[in-house]
Amino acid sequence: MPVVGLEELYDMEKDPDELDNLAIKREHQTTLKPLRAALIVELRRHKAGFVDNMPQVR
Repeated sequence: MPVVGLEELYDMEKDPDELDNLAIKREHQTTLKPLRAALIVELRRHKAGFVDNMPQVR
């Protein structure tokens, strides 16, 4: 069962089966943070009402 609010980030070339979630690894936070920010901008641009109610990132 998936964990609510868990972000996912995969290297699709090295891990096409999406088995190694890079989002939970400290060394990938510099990749994840700008992607997260860009996603939030895009969701707001499309007026996705849930964007302001998403779980806090830990």
